Amino acid sequence: MVRRKSSEHETGLLLRRYARLVPHAWERYLAKLKRGEYFPPLNEDDMRCFLFSECLDVMRRKRFDKPYEIFVEYREIYEGKKADLAIGLLEEGAAFVAVELKHHPHLEGIEEDILKLREATKSKAIWGIFLMLGPETYKYQENLDLKALGIEEDGANSAFTWSKIKPKHSNKSLETLLVILGS
Repeated sequence: MVRRKSSEHETGLLLRRYARLVPHAWERYLAKLKRGEYFPPLNEDDMRCFLFSECLDVMRRKRFDKPYEIFVEYREIYEGKKADLAIGLLEEGAAFVAVELKHHPHLEGIEEDILKLREATKSKAIWGIFLMLGPETYKYQENLDLKALGIEEDGANSAFTWSKIKPKHSNKSLETLLVILGS
């Protein structure tokens, strides 16, 4: 397949579509966890597989162009730093959506990944998305100051959403976090 060169405007529209895909797939994944269609993940790799599956399903339903531009192998997002999932235009020097996942993280790990995504949105990636799933007992929402990291709840270049879920196949509730960073 030969891809024609697209304008910056067309590229921006496509990447916004890809960026909207991830939160939609994330919500589907969390809903399936609650209903017991998925078992709680054991690690980030499990999260990545489930999210990848949901992204593909949404891409099929919304009739995204093929071949689907979604990659689960680690992709460099800037200066040797890699993303857990990459979606979109991944030609050399092109912009894309970088996704970082965290499973039962420490606060430092969350901060590190969010800062990594922020730097990526300044250099290569146009959108950065951070997704976290961890035990409610860690009290992430109470202990993590997203505003200190420059993340606004519904800002021009960032947004975040906290939620709590109780997976059907678990006796523990989980906190979830979705952070979206734009350039």
